[in-house]
Amino acid sequence: CIHAEDMMGALKADPLMFEVAVEYAQAYHRALLEAKPPLALSPTDLLIEMTSPSEIVAWMPWEARVVFGEACLRHLRKESWRISPGQVELLQTELKQGRCTLVMQSLGKVE
Repeated sequence: CIHAEDMMGALKADPLMFEVAVEYAQAYHRALLEAKPPLALSPTDLLIEMTSPSEIVAWMPWEARVVFGEACLRHLRKESWRISPGQVELLQTELKQGRCTLVMQSLGKVE
């Protein structure tokens, strides 16, 4: 469980993370506004389409997507048995060129 006060304290201590959190919140808000017919089913109290973490990050500006992607690349470099260094470097090039978006899913899976 994360308390709002603790989260705000952590974000205030790191200006880059604060900026990324603001971008994420703004992207989430835009996704909520778009999550209606004909683009998606009408939102319910159980499901709001177009609001998965990967979809929210895709709505964010390129600079913020790079921050998420760099964190994913650091994780991939630690898991060298899953992906070769050359593949990680290729992903880094694509990320910086805006040709891909990387997001960490649950259990450390990079998508």
